[in-house]
Amino acid sequence: MGRCDIDRGMKPRGSLLVRSAGEFIVIVTGILAALAVDGWAESRRERELERELIQSFILDLRADSTDFDVLPVRAVARAVAAEILLANLAPDFHSRRGLYPDLAHAEGRDSTFAFPLPDSLAGDVTVPASDSELTRAFYIVAVPSDMDVARGAYRAFTDGGEQRLVRNRELRRRIHDYHYQVESWQQFDPRMVGAIAEVRRRAVELGIAVGYTEGSVLRTRLQGREAEPLLAAIVDVQDGSSVQAWGARHLQALATDLLRALYAELEGS
Repeated sequence: MGRCDIDRGMKPRGSLLVRSAGEFIVIVTGILAALAVDGWAESRRERELERELIQSFILDLRADSTDFDVLPVRAVARAVAAEILLANLAPDFHSRRGLYPDLAHAEGRDSTFAFPLPDSLAGDVTVPASDSELTRAFYIVAVPSDMDVARGAYRAFTDGGEQRLVRNRELRRRIHDYHYQVESWQQFDPRMVGAIAEVRRRAVELGIAVGYTEGSVLRTRLQGREAEPLLAAIVDVQDGSSVQAWGARHLQALATDLLRALYAELEGS
């Protein structure tokens, strides 16, 4: 075999390099394309999860707003009921308010009359009240009440590691701030629950059945020094109800603002 025949049987080195380079480029391009598709799919999935999380927050806040609408009404009704009892049965206890100076200080308010009763209170108080009005007032004062807040979405947001899904940092901050405010006000609940429980306990000591004792019996038994612990507990409930009404209105405003921000984020995503 001659040299020319050998040369014809061998491929040029340059063409092999070109072919190898072409195959490498095809492989790399395929890998990058696959990664890009995976990244796009993952990003799309995270956006879907973000929308679901925001929608969960909206549902929770709408439930909270309903509670915040009702809670001030109940709290004011309780404060009015306490005022009816005190104005008719123990006018000397009227001046004993401002029992939560630490909360007043936290809000930058003067500790005396820090959370005053509603302006409309005077128009709702009957003096003298009928026996049936006194019976109903005592029942309202002793009805338990607390602040119920939906926290399912927030638990997933913090404990479940879904915080990263919300891309808007300002929205994340506002979500945290809202729930911090809620937790701060919920710390007041045990004090309110305890004040109402104290009213019920003191009533039992005087032989008063909540919701069933006639007003004429209340007039008799809420007299004298032995009634002072119950009257003081009623004042405590009245003051606490004023705080609770103010707090619920404050949280309602925060919930409304956050709802607007969540809806805006949902529409823009």
